[in-house]
Amino acid sequence: MWDKFEDKTDIQMRKNLQEKAILSQIAILLTQEKLIDPEEQMRFLACLKEED
Repeated sequence: MWDKFEDKTDIQMRKNLQEKAILSQIAILLTQEKLIDPEEQMRFLACLKEED
């Protein structure tokens, strides 16, 4: 029973990490395309880190 719980927890943790990685890449791309400024990018990345 605990194995299934741990598996679901691991899967959710991996999913969250992948989601944050994708969001970080989007922020970088938006900055490169000059759609947001570097300050906004840093605030966005800080918000992602706060969720940890």
